[in-house]
Amino acid sequence: MAEKFSSKNPIENKRDALIKATAFFDAGDYIALMREKSPESLEREPDGTLLIDSSGRNEIFTKTIAKLNLVLEERKKYIEHLLEAVKNILAKESK
Repeated sequence: MAEKFSSKNPIENKRDALIKATAFFDAGDYIALMREKSPESLEREPDGTLLIDSSGRNEIFTKTIAKLNLVLEERKKYIEHLLEAVKNILAKESK
């Protein structure tokens, strides 16, 4: 019987889980911030794409990057998880 082994060590798995959880909890704050600063950024593109504004003016990213000491690859993961959480929240609100 073949065994499955993760290519990540337990610390990396916990770190990934922390990044995902932080993005999940930041999603509501991100939506509130964008509704205040840039409501149009929460509208989907004609092709259905939703873009995340991760510019330097966004204090959520600045805080999270510093708090978790995210490296570039982790920042990308964080944004991917944040995007998914934001999409889910907006979809629930539109029902």
